[in-house]
This record gives sequence, structure tokens and C-alpha cells, in this order.
Amino acid sequence: MQEIVPIIKIVSMKCNLRCTYCYYREEDQNATKIMNLKSLKELIKKTLNIFSGRVQFIWHGGEPLLVGIDFYREVLRLQQLYKKESHQIINALQTNATLLTEVWVKFLKDNSFNVGVSCDGPEKYHNKCRRNKQNTGTFQGVFRGIKLLQAKGINPHVIMIVTKDKLKSPKEIYKFFYENNLSFHPKPCLEINPKTNRLSAYSITPEEYTKFMIKIFDLWMETDNPDFKIRNLNNILTGLLGGKPNLCEFNGRCQKFLTVDYNGDIGACDSFPLQKFRFGNILKDDWFSILKSDNYKRYFECIKLSRQDCKGCEWLMVCKGGCLRYSYARGENQWHKNIFCESRKKLFNYVAKKLKEIEFQGTS
Repeated sequence: MQEIVPIIKIVSMKCNLRCTYCYYREEDQNATKIMNLKSLKELIKKTLNIFSGRVQFIWHGGEPLLVGIDFYREVLRLQQLYKKESHQIINALQTNATLLTEVWVKFLKDNSFNVGVSCDGPEKYHNKCRRNKQNTGTFQGVFRGIKLLQAKGINPHVIMIVTKDKLKSPKEIYKFFYENNLSFHPKPCLEINPKTNRLSAYSITPEEYTKFMIKIFDLWMETDNPDFKIRNLNNILTGLLGGKPNLCEFNGRCQKFLTVDYNGDIGACDSFPLQKFRFGNILKDDWFSILKSDNYKRYFECIKLSRQDCKGCEWLMVCKGGCLRYSYARGENQWHKNIFCESRKKLFNYVAKKLKEIEFQGTS
């Protein structure tokens, strides 16, 4: 049976922030929805009963720290209860970092959690979109949380959203992450206003994103520090050099990342909330029946159809079709070719040429 990585929304969309570009901003993010212990038990038991070897659980939200530290103590207890000798259990947590304390950080460190943090760079950029309920910027709280993690030897991987205001400042943004020893992943902000069917004011086009990433790549090459990672660029290099990228948008295995909501409902990857794709519920279904469900099969077929044009592409070994979110038009409720396709090709071509130049210089 194929590998599954559950993305577990233990508090559903509940969050203590109100980020401008969040795709839950139109929902009630104050609603208290917490996964009950029965659902948690069934999820862990059924996952560990079926899968062996490396098994990953991604704890997500909303803001997953809102559930409290005792919830994660129960997570660890249940994992140990159902763990087999063949298992290597990986826990990953994606947080906005504002709720981190020394107690939280010690717990995460002692239990080997992989930690991801959302941070949009220097304060003036971060505070533009990443704001709290009082409409106040959250940089100071986020940065305090990051420093707590680093003080305990946890190097979080950082997701940075590339919005319109950042396009003219790649050097300033790169310098911030490099000087603070924060490997990062620049992701494009491309949000369509469902009412107008146009890009939101803070969104960028695929072409703008590619130009920004080329500038970041050049700065990265100038730094020449192998210990400093830019996750998506690292994955592009891995693919170009014949390796296997591990980032989901470069490995073509979107179907293995399934969202488990607080009530046990299981659906597609949470990068694009598709309400029509519901494959089952962990309380009454096991992973075998979920993966054999008609909805899952239909979803898998949609993935393959959206990547029909990829088969003969010279960049297939690097791209694998890209993030599935950009192959679906939510407003029109239809699948299409990935809207980042042509711009990604330009980025791959640029990086490949730079690699050849470096190779030539090394042999001359």
C-alpha cells in the first residue's frame, strides 16, 4: 500500500492570528474545535497498524499550539502504545511561534519534534500581512519564539510568503534570514478574490515570483555557504543533479498527503481546501477503505489529468508537475495545467545554466 502522510488539523482552522492572505480568513477562526481523544487514538492506531518503517505525523492548524501541551503528551503516549519495532515515528509541527514558551520548546526538543515556523522576513514586511486579532503586527512575538527554539538547538525551517511588497527587496529579505541563521522556503502568494476572480492586492504573478527567486538564487550562490538552505532551491538542485527531491511540490506525490480534520474527516492536501474531496472518516474507516474509496480514486485521476502535458517535458525530473494547488481553479471548480508551469521552466533553466557555468569553471 502506498505511503500516507497525515496532515492533522487538531484545532481545524482555529488560530490566534488573522493573516491577510490566509485562505481561512473568510471563516470563523474563533470557533473552538479540538480533535477529541477518541479520534486521536483511532488515527494513531490505524496509521501504525498499517504502515511500517518511517511514519510521519504533521501537526497543523490553524495554530496547533492552541490545543495545549498535554494533548501532545497524549500523542506520544499513544504512539508508544501502538509502535512496533519496525517503526521510526517522525512528528512535525507547523506553528506561527507566538505561543512558544521555554516549557514548550523543551518539550519539543526532548521529544525530537521537527518544527516549522511562518515568518515573512524583516519586521516591516512580516507585519504587513501577519497580524493578530487586534490588527497588530506579530513580528516581535514570532521572532521571540524563533530565538527560544534556536537557544535550545532547534533550527526551525521557515516558510516565508512572497507578497507584492517584497518583490523589490530580495537582498534585504535574504540578508535577514542569512544573518539570523534561518534556512527558509519562499512560497508565492497567489490568492484569487472569489468575488472578482482577480488577484488580490498583495498577490504576485508566477512571472514575478520567478524573477524574485532568480535574485534569491544569485544571492545564495554569492554567499556560498552549504550549511544555509533555501528549501525549494535545494530541491531544484537535487533534481537537476539526479537526486530525489523531498519537498512535496517537487516529488509529484500529492496523493500521499491527506488532511485529517479535527472531527476525523479525511480529505485532500490542506494546501488547497477542496470541500468536495472527502475520502472518509478515521473513526469509521481504515486507510485501506479510504484509499479505495470512489472519491479518492477520482481525486487521483484528477491529479493525473492535470499533469497530462508533463510527460514529455525536459524538466519533469525536477518539477514533477508542481504544487497541485495551482492546478485547480476553486472559483470555476475545475482542473487545469499548473499556472506556474512556464515560469518554473524559466527558473529551472536559469539554475541549470548556472550549474553548468560552475562546472566549467571547476574544470578550466
